[in-house]
Amino acid sequence: MPAQNAGGGIYTVVAKNFHCDELNNGALGPSDVHAGLETLQCRINSKNQKGTKAGTPFGDQRALRHLLQTIQNSSVGGGTVFTDCATGYCGTFAKSITCTIDTTIQNYSNGGRWSCTYVEGY
Repeated sequence: MPAQNAGGGIYTVVAKNFHCDELNNGALGPSDVHAGLETLQCRINSKNQKGTKAGTPFGDQRALRHLLQTIQNSSVGGGTVFTDCATGYCGTFAKSITCTIDTTIQNYSNGGRWSCTYVEGY
């Protein structure tokens, strides 16, 4: 995702329609070489649909998927939901994620340079 220069040392990165398919390949037999290996494939500009190939593959999927899971787990009253899981499959979807970095901030003790906002969606 290209960073957009907003001026004054501020840059933004926007991911729209972020979708992940996560499969837990349970052990079906002792000779299954993929048994127990989790697969995760994410795309931006995608559909919220299992197995979709629409959109652009997203390379750092584990980091962003972990961030969304952390937000969901810490949400008061369970109001934020990005992930729906059942029978070895989890689908994760965020309508929009916007992150801003302020490169003029030199003191990291007040939260650092990054801030992100998100929009849930279906």
